[in-house]
Amino acid sequence: MGRDAAWAAPAGSADKVTPAPTGPAERPDFVSAQVAAHAEKRRIEVTDQRTETTSTFVNPNGTITVDSFAGIHRVRRGDGWVDVDPTLVLAGGKVTPKAAKATIVLSAGGKAGDPVATLVDGTREVAFAWPDALPAPTLAKDVATYPAVAKDTDLRVKVTPTGYDAQIIAHTPAAAQAALTLPMRLKGLTATRAAGGETRLSAGGKVTARSPTPLMWDAHLDPAQHHHRPAHHHNRLVNHPDHRLQHLGAGHQPDRRRRKHHDHRL
Repeated sequence: MGRDAAWAAPAGSADKVTPAPTGPAERPDFVSAQVAAHAEKRRIEVTDQRTETTSTFVNPNGTITVDSFAGIHRVRRGDGWVDVDPTLVLAGGKVTPKAAKATIVLSAGGKAGDPVATLVDGTREVAFAWPDALPAPTLAKDVATYPAVAKDTDLRVKVTPTGYDAQIIAHTPAAAQAALTLPMRLKGLTATRAAGGETRLSAGGKVTARSPTPLMWDAHLDPAQHHHRPAHHHNRLVNHPDHRLQHLGAGHQPDRRRRKHHDHRL
């Protein structure tokens, strides 16, 4: 005599659903990243392959993808990495970015001739000073603004992951006509001016830092291009090798407002 039998399927006997992965999508090496990528069905970053400008991933199908960034994305801190963050903070009487490739120190205000911005790379340094006393700056993200450093003139320094960009802002035609001389102090470096106006800083015959040709523009917009109109200017570089001091001076045509750049970067 036949007998039909029926039973309930054990809990969990159906096809198992892979739970959504939790935790960071990264592993320290290729082997562990391959295992995790296959098991979790997502790409996993190989952290020991990180560089300042790239991230390497293992995909679920075993292929490898390298993401490249246009500029410095992260910097070393001890044995690990941190994302760059040029946000300026005041600590210990100095203004510095939270995380940058270069060691950058801005003035928190000081006496005449003190450095405004200093860029340090190992034993080498490049800095520029202001001829008069500096007020305490106003900090806004990656920009430090020193108000009224001269008559109707502000000084603005913008920090980047690899350097800084100094801008002189004149608010009146008279201020725009004024000639300014900014002392540049060098340590372990030699400054030369290229034919196009770029200042190159060299050590041991190798260019280690650059200051592009200074730019100046009017506050008015060009009606055709909708950009600020460039203004004529000239620059001079006077070398004083005994004191390792160079002066970057500028004479300017009158404009309602101008910005003069001294951009130093690694």
